Amino acid sequence: YVLALNTVVYAASAYSFRQAVWLYLSNVLLPVVALLLLHYNQLLDVTWVAAVFMGLAFGYVAVGQVFDRFQTVQRTRPGGLVSFAVPFYMPGYLLSALALAVASGDRSLALVIYSAGVVLYGASAWIFREPVFLYPAAWLVAVPYYLGMTLSPLPLDWYGLGWLPLIVGYMLVGRLVFHQEPLGIHNVRTFFSALIRPAMPFYLLAYGLSVTMIVLSAADMLLLSLAFGVAAALYLASGVLFRHALWLYPGLAALHLAMVVFLKAMDTGRPVSMVSLPLTAMTWLMALIGTAFSRSGSAYQTRPVAAADNELGQISGWARGQMFTAIVRAGWARPFLLFAIFDLLASQIVAFYDPQLAIIVAGANALLLGLLAVLWVDPVLPYAALAFGLLAAGFWFDLRGLSFATSLSLAAGFGFACYLLALAIEWLVGLSATRLKPLAIWNTPLVRASVAL
Repeated sequence: YVLALNTVVYAASAYSFRQAVWLYLSNVLLPVVALLLLHYNQLLDVTWVAAVFMGLAFGYVAVGQVFDRFQTVQRTRPGGLVSFAVPFYMPGYLLSALALAVASGDRSLALVIYSAGVVLYGASAWIFREPVFLYPAAWLVAVPYYLGMTLSPLPLDWYGLGWLPLIVGYMLVGRLVFHQEPLGIHNVRTFFSALIRPAMPFYLLAYGLSVTMIVLSAADMLLLSLAFGVAAALYLASGVLFRHALWLYPGLAALHLAMVVFLKAMDTGRPVSMVSLPLTAMTWLMALIGTAFSRSGSAYQTRPVAAADNELGQISGWARGQMFTAIVRAGWARPFLLFAIFDLLASQIVAFYDPQLAIIVAGANALLLGLLAVLWVDPVLPYAALAFGLLAAGFWFDLRGLSFATSLSLAAGFGFACYLLALAIEWLVGLSATRLKPLAIWNTPLVRASVAL
């Protein structure tokens, strides 16, 4: 009774003296009075404490809004104003945090209190037009969502993929509701500047949950492969959403990990070298997609062409092929081409200890490089294609058990075949100089290879 009377006295003092400092005293005493009342009535447990604290938090914010609407202020100095609403807002949000902490130990209670916290902070973001309130509002949603999963019949191993609907929901809300203008993220400095944008809380939590999804799925290889695949789709879609090629790197990395983990999950006792076949297929896919992006024009270039050409001018002419130029220009083709190079080398290394697979992989790589040489009209790629073709021939020699002398004689025959092929290409280009002109890049590499062999 004494504390309740003091609460009234301090509130009246604030009105009488027009000083907001008295409201801090009354608003701090009110939760204490509420706790004493609960204790007196033998209701002092986590359920009632969390409910009272959260209820007071809503009440304080509502009363603060009343003062804000009436623009009740205290003049502290010439030109300085202090709102009477502040003594209600500060204890209100502090009590909401205490309510969340108290409710954390009870699953059913936390489901209700955290949902109420989402409403409180979401309403605060709308009332104050402050995106900072969206961070607790968005992040608190994950708690009742997770508690809902624990109360559902969903198996424990599927909890990781269970986050997918929430991740998609965050991305849709961020993009369709709050992403009204470009975020303008180009480096670390602009990233921190964009943190105050309303869409950022939803994007950050969505990407954080994508990592959690992968970690929680690690107990089952098949689920882990599916989680990597979903993450790859999310990151690749983010590249389209934000129109930035940087997202393609984690997306393609997750896609490759999904393939590797899936092959591990489907392990039937086959040798590790069999992985080289799907890697070869991935090499073709990456290279062809990168080529398609490169041919799509400047819309998919992320660096000024002039700056890239200045760097290219410092490189020797022999090494400056068209494909290398596309990589330096840092367009959307770069991630695919870099991963294609990595897959090409990895597939050949993995297949090295199985001659039959090595012949298939080297032949496929030679064929791909030959195709890219024509598509890019790149004078460097024919040499790489011939190198892989000779590598396939070397593995075939080894598989057949041919002697060194026999292998040299066959190599000489291959050299003569290269020279005949160069003559045939020259003749074909002469017949149709317009359509078959890209084939002319093979003449010099084939002649040089024939002489060397």
